Amino acid sequence: MKNSRSLSIFRKKLAVLSGLALLGLTLLPSCSLFRGEGSAKNLQAISSQGGTLEFENGIQLVVPANSVSEDTVIHLDPVDFAVVEDILEGALIPVKALSFFDISLEKGELQKAVKVILPVSTKNKFIGIPVHIEIDLDSREVMYHPTELVYDPDAGTIEFSLESFSTHGVGTLPEEESHSDCDSPATACRCGWIRSESKAHDFSMGDCQALSYETTTKFMDCPGQPTEKHKDSERTAECDWKGSVLFQYDIAAEGIVWHLDCSDPIPFKIGEDDKLSGSGKTHCVLSGAFGEGGNLDLDYDAEIELSGTFDGFELDFDPFRETITNGHIRIWAMVEGSELALIDATFDDKSASADMFVLPEASMFSFVVPVEGEERDRSAFAFKFPLEDEAVYQTAIPGDGSLINLTITLNLEVE
Repeated sequence: MKNSRSLSIFRKKLAVLSGLALLGLTLLPSCSLFRGEGSAKNLQAISSQGGTLEFENGIQLVVPANSVSEDTVIHLDPVDFAVVEDILEGALIPVKALSFFDISLEKGELQKAVKVILPVSTKNKFIGIPVHIEIDLDSREVMYHPTELVYDPDAGTIEFSLESFSTHGVGTLPEEESHSDCDSPATACRCGWIRSESKAHDFSMGDCQALSYETTTKFMDCPGQPTEKHKDSERTAECDWKGSVLFQYDIAAEGIVWHLDCSDPIPFKIGEDDKLSGSGKTHCVLSGAFGEGGNLDLDYDAEIELSGTFDGFELDFDPFRETITNGHIRIWAMVEGSELALIDATFDDKSASADMFVLPEASMFSFVVPVEGEERDRSAFAFKFPLEDEAVYQTAIPGDGSLINLTITLNLEVE
């Protein structure tokens, strides 16, 4: 995702992150995590046996065995702090830079994740929610990686993992209300050992750019080790999302499987309040074998109503409401080379009229009956999609003597 300064308008929404402080605190005067100034060049040799490497600026890398396929050299250099600050200032979710470094292999590629141990002061503290970030210095793209981050104030370290080498570092998401006062007995435990997991969903389509960030924080030194979960989602004004979903069914009953294909997708949109809504008509067709030598043809028109919510990560649809407006069902068999209709019926939402072949009289019997509506538990018809075009949802729904395998396909658009 490419970021621009115009996206800084999203800062005003960061009040949602209030109360997420992990450490409680004041930035080091140098605005750097490192105890020392660091050197202009850091080189460490590594073999396939792995090991723990310590660079001149105090960063340690714990490299598992077989992380590299051949002897090579790891380069680790500090990144110009002003450059990082300028890039992060325009990010969808602005981050306060703490320390960033560029890391690379002289030859080969990283085969396993390595652990980074960043030294931090055991005396000074900082404000915010620490997160691991990767930056492309050329494109100015900011990537928020799924990560587990551990802060140990006694050892004065922050730990996280790297699965690839480029420009990485740690920053903090800002907060407006600090409830981790390290001098207060009521909240001092929140400044202790902390384990934080985070995940992000980065979406881009056309001029639309969106980012959702979720953190789960556990305060290991607090009684009961409380866990806090928080989400924040930001998107540009161009993200006027809409889409459609297409329904298909495989119905298994009496040892037979029928395929019901509903050909018309149902449109929906995502409102500014992140509510999903939509409705539309679809035509469904089924054709297959029935019993011994019998055949079943079914087609009907239905109206479907959609509702739900979008949480920044998933499109969460409620059970959809389906109303069958009209249709036709025919059960027939081949008898002496000719088609014999056993049942030929039409129906709507009020009544059904049919011709039925009756034995032993071997005659047709016609009748009209009302269609009785009944309330059904449709909770199994709820579905979720990640925010991805052409995503597919599948589920099995048991019924009375049957099993419905439901497949729903998403088509996502941005105006």
